[in-house]
Amino acid sequence: MDPDAKVMAILPGSRRSEIEWMAPRFLETAAQLQARDPQLQFVVPMVNEARRAQFDRIAANFSVHKLHRLDATASKDATPVSWQALEACDMALVASGTATLEAALFKRPMVISYVLSPWMRRLMAWKSGQSAPSLPWVGLPNVLSQSFVVPELLQDEATPEHLVDTTWQLWQDTDRREEIEQRFVQLHETLRCDTAAKAAQAIMNVMRQA
Repeated sequence: MDPDAKVMAILPGSRRSEIEWMAPRFLETAAQLQARDPQLQFVVPMVNEARRAQFDRIAANFSVHKLHRLDATASKDATPVSWQALEACDMALVASGTATLEAALFKRPMVISYVLSPWMRRLMAWKSGQSAPSLPWVGLPNVLSQSFVVPELLQDEATPEHLVDTTWQLWQDTDRREEIEQRFVQLHETLRCDTAAKAAQAIMNVMRQA
């Protein structure tokens, strides 16, 4: 990859169902973004060969050039491929999950998206007893920050058209991206702590009370 290229990471998830639902939306978004900016490159981490094969089958239906895959099984680097992708990118399009927190710790502006199948939505509503999440946020960086630091497009809003418009606006808004990066620096500082010392202190407190 050209080190001076504009790079967007695409993280559609690591599960078969996530690839099935998110990859087509993300790839169509990538195709439309590349139509606006032909110099834009994409990098996609693949957790294993099965997900790579599934992703490639879907990608064959979309005209996206300069689409770089990072294979966990083929990589000689011990660093997780998702971290390699986030290190390489300027911005990310991410399926909601732990990857959103990883992107935040890399200080990467992002757009978060997620879609559940109708069957899974019914199952989760039945299990939880509620038709919608109790919090207004889904993405971990937003939950931890208690605000919409980065955009979230979920379910019916997660169309390629909405994803393109939201991602393009964020890509063009330098001030907004710098603000997001600073919020992520603050989030990182909040999460950073001496876990071993805190655990030892908690044990000592319990022992004193015994």
